[in-house]
Amino acid sequence: MILAPQYRGSDGGEGRDEIGGADLNDVKNLIPLARSLRYVDTDNIFLYGESRGGMMTYQAVRDRLPVNAAAVFGAFTDLEIMNQSPYVQKMIPQVWPDYGVHKEEIIRRRSARYWPEKLSVPLLIMNGGADQQVSPKQPLQLALQLQELGKTYGLVIYAKDNHFIQANREDRDRRAIAWFEGYTTKR
Repeated sequence: MILAPQYRGSDGGEGRDEIGGADLNDVKNLIPLARSLRYVDTDNIFLYGESRGGMMTYQAVRDRLPVNAAAVFGAFTDLEIMNQSPYVQKMIPQVWPDYGVHKEEIIRRRSARYWPEKLSVPLLIMNGGADQQVSPKQPLQLALQLQELGKTYGLVIYAKDNHFIQANREDRDRRAIAWFEGYTTKR
């Protein structure tokens, strides 16, 4: 069973998209939803996040969402570095109108590099080596932090692949499934 949120404010949905603010609850609320569905195996819940969904996966794990393991790809770990992108600079006033006042809080809340000790579930991190949106330096740095903390993680950088790891998407998804299977609770 796969459950996927539509983040508030996305694709015409109601609410305001905060990219890792109140919309994080759209991810967290999947747990009560899963528990309400009798056919969902709530002993085996995993998170798989792409791009901004990966950043929100990091946040959900940080906030102790009860999952067995998580996998991400193209997920930024340092919003401060992302701010150097012209695309992000253009987006900031729309997403965070109070950014000038709350810049430090917004950056720290959304940047896993500031709280790697809170990433306490097995985590598979994947990134394209030629990703123009999220430099592979970001997941590499997070992996080094996780290594120093003795955390369980995997890291795959697909050389010459893009943000969505399109050239290796089958391998990407196969690896995520195998990662989850390794942390499945048997009944």
